[in-house]
Amino acid sequence: MRSTGARRGHEASLRGTLLLLREFHTAWNERRWQDYAALLDPRLKAHPTGEDRPEGKLRHLERMRAFCRTFPDARRHIDPCLDMLVSHDGLRSASVLNLSGQAPDGRPLRATGVFILHWQAGCIISLREFLQQA
Repeated sequence: MRSTGARRGHEASLRGTLLLLREFHTAWNERRWQDYAALLDPRLKAHPTGEDRPEGKLRHLERMRAFCRTFPDARRHIDPCLDMLVSHDGLRSASVLNLSGQAPDGRPLRATGVFILHWQAGCIISLREFLQQA
């Protein structure tokens, strides 16, 4: 049986990861790129949908900014989120959410996104992203 202190530490770790996960999506929604970048470890390995090789932190940030230029009002819907999970140790998280927006030419964005993150010292070291158009 776990001690009360160990249980509290474990719960704090889970809550902390959930808060970081929400901040990750919120910073993206609000285009706070400096805050978003601060959550990414310099050694980030990001695996975008359909890509065989991972991209690093700078390429990932460039891709996110380009996506948001194409769909300037794009939003990751986190309230409510379809699902948010955190591993028992707080080092891995996953979120399933809807994305919506519209390109300047009127093309709609409707997709479901899955984001699987591996955390290390409060930063994302690995990110797997899966987007499926609705």
